[in-house]
Amino acid sequence: MRAVLKREFRAYFQSPLGFVFIAALYFFTAYYFFTFNLYRNTTDMSNLFDQLFTVVLFLVPVLTMRLMSEDKRARTDQLLLTAPVSRIGIVLGKYLSALLVYLIAISGTLLMAVVMSFYASPDWPVVIGNLIGLVMLGASLIAICMFLSSLTESQVIAAVCGFAASLSLVLVDAMADVVSSAFLKRTLYYLSFNNHYNGFTIGIIDISNILFFLSVAALFVLLTASVLERRRWNCGTALNTRNKALNRVGKKMNLVFALLIVLLIAAVVLLNAVALVLANRYPLSLDLTANAAYEIGSDTKTILAGLSDDVTIDVLSDENAFSQDAYLMQAKRILDQYPRYSERVKLRYIDYAADPSYAASHPDLTLADSDVIVSANGRVKQVALTGLFNYAYTATGSITIESSRAEEAVTGAIQYVLSGESVQIGVLSGNGEQSVENFTSLLVNNNYTLKSAVPATDDLSVYDALLLIAPQTDLSEDDIRALEAYLYNGGSYGKTLFYTASVTQTELPNIETFLAEWGVAFGDGVVFETKSDRTYQYQPFYPVADYVSETYKKMLIDASAPLLMPLSKPMQTLFTSRDGQYTETLLSFAETAGVRPPDAGESFTAADATTWGPMPAMVLASRKVVENGMVSKQSNIVVSASTAMLDEICMQNSSLSNSTYVLNLMNSLTDRGEMLAIAPKSLAGKTLGITSRQVTTLGVVLGGILPLLILLTGIGVWLYRRYK
Repeated sequence: MRAVLKREFRAYFQSPLGFVFIAALYFFTAYYFFTFNLYRNTTDMSNLFDQLFTVVLFLVPVLTMRLMSEDKRARTDQLLLTAPVSRIGIVLGKYLSALLVYLIAISGTLLMAVVMSFYASPDWPVVIGNLIGLVMLGASLIAICMFLSSLTESQVIAAVCGFAASLSLVLVDAMADVVSSAFLKRTLYYLSFNNHYNGFTIGIIDISNILFFLSVAALFVLLTASVLERRRWNCGTALNTRNKALNRVGKKMNLVFALLIVLLIAAVVLLNAVALVLANRYPLSLDLTANAAYEIGSDTKTILAGLSDDVTIDVLSDENAFSQDAYLMQAKRILDQYPRYSERVKLRYIDYAADPSYAASHPDLTLADSDVIVSANGRVKQVALTGLFNYAYTATGSITIESSRAEEAVTGAIQYVLSGESVQIGVLSGNGEQSVENFTSLLVNNNYTLKSAVPATDDLSVYDALLLIAPQTDLSEDDIRALEAYLYNGGSYGKTLFYTASVTQTELPNIETFLAEWGVAFGDGVVFETKSDRTYQYQPFYPVADYVSETYKKMLIDASAPLLMPLSKPMQTLFTSRDGQYTETLLSFAETAGVRPPDAGESFTAADATTWGPMPAMVLASRKVVENGMVSKQSNIVVSASTAMLDEICMQNSSLSNSTYVLNLMNSLTDRGEMLAIAPKSLAGKTLGITSRQVTTLGVVLGGILPLLILLTGIGVWLYRRYK
């Protein structure tokens, strides 16, 4: 086998074929790297590997077209068949030679990742997982195309058959979408190479997918070996046509080969069927993403383990259709895990359009495709497809998915249908308040009911908490009196107001007086940080705050995750305690943080600042009634120096604790301490921080110069061998 391997591997580089194949794959890899990484300024390489699927499908037939057919055409196969090498050894030598050339060609993906690491560290485990998927894909395709090459002596026919096979693999998904038979649909989806490959591109190593590709590769390697063995017997029979005994043996061997092929196919089918059953029952996959984006968290597992009532999760979609992109695939993987961790949970994928009885059983709901309906104990919670994700606007104005909140939404829905409770939140309006959709969506997905309210005209007593988000105009005296009455609550207290400030606000005397009575005052200007490691992407006005309150710090799963407070107004507390009123600093800026005055000119530097930290970033102001040394009643105002802390850049970033911290705070102050805070999971990569000139330079070098050098080397070798 080693001799065959060396001979075939050398042959690839004694002609332009190996160089052309490597140059072509390097070119496409560099092109997609430029398009999806450099141009979009991200370390996420999933799109690159996804596009390479099609490229590999149609380049591998070129690599393998001469593997077996060339020997047959030149009649050198007779020498191989009579050489002291087993048929499987011959096949493996040729197969491994092509695989080695393929591995050299796809090494370009590692080169791109290394280049990218000079600007931002990629998620290396995911990159390695993507590369494993590309290797598995190539290993199986090379085996298939090698088998096709063994059936003909024409390299052109071998290549055409390989292209036809690749096209068939592409069309399998389309065929699965149009067939009506459920069994046939599931079969086609399982045979889909794309379906098995996609898991690798998103950072999931699934044993069943690896087994599928390896079994396909092994099957076609053995089939190729059987073709060679059959040819050897046929050649022997042809040379001894008068030997009737040998003819009879030859016929029997043909039957044996046919039976062997049937047994091989049956073994592969059985092996994959067993793997599929086991994968549906047990977690046979490994999530390589940094934030375990495709696995439900420990808190959700705890909830599922403690279920005492049956819960039904209905997904209004065909199961296979509910995974057409990376985010839907992530949502499906999350949903599929719920019944695995609790026998009380039943997950169903329902075509509600074909089953009118389902819509009739939920007359109060407006059903839509891909909605998730969670029900238990006669209570129902509907989660729209849009509620499974966070969205943001791109630079061109289009909307894109930023992160997944599938686990947050579904687990929250389970808690809701089992508890039967919903906290009422009033969102105050009428004074130019800012919209913080990511924050309000977080509350809604965690079973808070939000309604708009005007302080002076609406009945505020029905709300458990109020949100006053950076009003741009001052509240009236009537509004202030309404807030005071709300917090006093007829002497019962038990209410909370969440207030955030913004650097865009002007003087608001009524609000400032109101807050001062609770012990909080704001200054002018904006907080900046002088230590770059305490900022977001080296932006001084995006400082990180320290956790001061141990109570809320302990609620975090990862207290080492920073909390970002962008564009903050300077704040101070006027007292610690006074006449039953108390202030507690929850978050604080460090002593390296200063304040840039609003009238500072362009020449302002940090040395010109007169106000320095530490200073509060978030304060809990309370009025308490103490009886027998214990707090019996309490109302609160949470005052944040930053409204931008609730923006998508903070709430959706899984490496920050903004969403978890604020949700824990709201749960605690509204007496929902038992509710869990589940943060959204981002699938996006890091920002590269690369300039336009660097993008252009790298694109030209990696996509133009490097493939051209490889190609010219191949042409040079060919010319040298031809004219030496």
